[in-house]
Amino acid sequence: RRSRTPFARRAQWRRLPLPASERALAGRKPTLTHDRTGTSGSRSPESTCVINVLHLRDTDRVCGPGKTIIETARAATAGEFHHVVGLPLLESEGRNQYYEAAVERGVDVVPLRSAHQLDPRILRAILRVIRDREIHLVHSHEYKTDLLAWAVSRLHPIPIVTTVHGWIRNDLKGRLYVRVGQAVLSRFDRIVAVSDRTRQAVLACGVPAERVVLIHNGVVAE
Repeated sequence: RRSRTPFARRAQWRRLPLPASERALAGRKPTLTHDRTGTSGSRSPESTCVINVLHLRDTDRVCGPGKTIIETARAATAGEFHHVVGLPLLESEGRNQYYEAAVERGVDVVPLRSAHQLDPRILRAILRVIRDREIHLVHSHEYKTDLLAWAVSRLHPIPIVTTVHGWIRNDLKGRLYVRVGQAVLSRFDRIVAVSDRTRQAVLACGVPAERVVLIHNGVVAE
């Protein structure tokens, strides 16, 4: 059975502090580390762990959720967080519009190649990124990558978070994806809803209220 505090349990496994937002959600205090002289509580650059977050986003264009990921990566505190975007692409595809836009903005993008849309080898690609980039947290952003994040968490013990931006049910395929995606929401350690209506829809999927957090979309002023 899963622990009632999965973030705390998995963080202990990694022996690493959680991102600030997730520490608050899990009710944990920031973890202090030790410097090279063994002095407790030091926050020197030599002793601070950079927390690596892998965002999973399946898109070929720059839209609302995609912009949120890019701006989050750009606004991350240097030396504390590093955001990597895992972008599912077919082996026959080159860089798409979203890939180019993210790279242009200085975001670290990793293509996740597969032969076709249902190729299970994409899980191996994600696991390779988690290993090579020393990822501490996987954050998915739509129903397709929700399924990938959940499947990866079954193969490798890592915290998973999703942001529910809304669901699109334009056709039978879309309705099927949404239905399956909603079925795995209760398996996530945290679910971020971007509106009150979205939060209520997530709760209606059987997700415990303590795992659902409401964070409204913001506007970047430059």
